[in-house]
Amino acid sequence: MSSRASQVLDRSQQPPNPCPSWASEEAWDNLASLDQLPAFKGLASSLESAPQEWELWFRQPEPETAELPREWESNCNELQRLLLIRSLRPDRVIFAATTYVANALGRKFVEPPVLDLGETFADSTALSPLIFVLSPGVDPTDALRKLAAERDMGNRLHTVALGQGQAPVGQR
Repeated sequence: MSSRASQVLDRSQQPPNPCPSWASEEAWDNLASLDQLPAFKGLASSLESAPQEWELWFRQPEPETAELPREWESNCNELQRLLLIRSLRPDRVIFAATTYVANALGRKFVEPPVLDLGETFADSTALSPLIFVLSPGVDPTDALRKLAAERDMGNRLHTVALGQGQAPVGQR
């Protein structure tokens, strides 16, 4: 399944949505498409026969960690669980995908590396200086000042904030 919804061209071949009060038509289209795959055969009938159990799972704050209804908990591997989450709770896909990648490949593939300013500085030159593009809440100034002091370059460190109205300062 791609990141976009399944394109259902003919809903007449698809059973009606048994849970319209909580499962959108788009979600039902996705589930009906999954039901066509061998690993998900019987998914649509499971929703029809146990809508309360599926709704309870659907309404979980973290459905990616909650037990799936009925036999689906034991029948689904982690990738199949990810497809169910993508179908019913697209708002939780990033969390489920992160768990999947961490379990399949290792935590190092989902955790950002710690910035080693010493190593980064060693890669810089006068022609390729360090430039920090920051996200809200991130401020490397203290770490940068510490590195400058360790290298006895504190008096040569110049920081420039290029926010609104700071162009003249940056031009100097």
